Parts: sequence; C-alpha cells; structure tokens
Amino acid sequence: FHRGTSPANAEIDGGGLGLGLAIVRRMASALGHPVTFSSKVGRGTIFHIDVPVGLGAPADAIASIADMERPRGYGLFGTKVLLVENDVEVLQAMTFLLQRWQCLVRAATSTDDALDMLGDTDWVPDIVIADQHLDGGDLGTATIAEVRDYLGRAVPALIVTADSSEAVAKAARAGGIELMRKPLKPAQLRALLAHLLA
Repeated sequence: FHRGTSPANAEIDGGGLGLGLAIVRRMASALGHPVTFSSKVGRGTIFHIDVPVGLGAPADAIASIADMERPRGYGLFGTKVLLVENDVEVLQAMTFLLQRWQCLVRAATSTDDALDMLGDTDWVPDIVIADQHLDGGDLGTATIAEVRDYLGRAVPALIVTADSSEAVAKAARAGGIELMRKPLKPAQLRALLAHLLA
C-alpha cells in the first residue's frame, strides 16, 4: 500500500479516508476472524486476517455459487432506460453497466437523438438518465422535459453531472428530476433507480 499524492488543501479538507481499517476490524470481529499486522518503518505494513481453512465444498454448493455469480437484475430486470450522454466512453460504460443489471437500454447523444429513439411506439422508457451538459449547449434537463412532453407523462428521470453548481441542482428540482454527481457509484445508482421505479 502506498498513499497517493493529495492536493495541497487535503489537510484543510480533512484528508483522505485511509484504509478503512476500523470498518475492517468491526467486520472481522463480527465474523470471529482476528486482524493483526506487522510493520517496518520505511518499508510498509502487512495486514493479516486469520480465516479457518474449510473442507472442499460439495458439488451442489459450487453450482449454487456459480448461479450467484451470474449477472443479476437487482430488481431492474427488463427496465427500459433511455440514456442520453454525449461522451462516447461514458455512454458505453453506462450502457454496459445497465445491461449487466438486465436493463433494456437505448442510447442517445442529444435531445434530437433521444426523441428519435421514441419513434417506436412499442418501446416507452421506464426512466430517462441524462447528462446535464450535452454538445452544442444542449441540456439534459431540457432533453428530459421534451421526452416527457413527447410521451405525455412525467416519466421518472435522473440527471448525472460533474457540475456541482446550485444552478444545476435548482433546474433539476424545478423539473422534478433526481440528481447524482459524477463519478457515479454503481450501488448508489442502482438503489436510486430501484427507488424511482418503485
């Protein structure tokens, strides 16, 4: 473990979060697995968690573990997501993540693209996820408003943005749109989507 470089104001902001050793200690203690460490100045620290050795798992247990490792829908199975993002790499990553959760994704890069995706009347999104700042001054909040107008209903929506300004938060609130800051944490995104679709 090597601590990375931190900005000059990190100490003022309270520094980093460390290794999370307090969390590890509580979890290991709850499981009855002691945590120890050995350290050498200038060389580093090694942390140990003692876990008892188990016997080989029976074949049916291995099969159930394999089932658990398959991609799961996490309650989002079959959810139709209209995803609007102008950054191609982010668009691909988000599409992959949503598809792993068994969502049906249609991806667009602008308001016009998003409206084109709605031409198929058999496919109506359950939720719209849009970046706030799209190309050419296009805004995700405006995209969501136009999609809702087109569909004739207030489909649940989420703005994802790296913009931490109050103006963006105010625009999202005014439109009845949830807001998440980039970089997104997948578990938080999944929980919010499940909440919006409940």
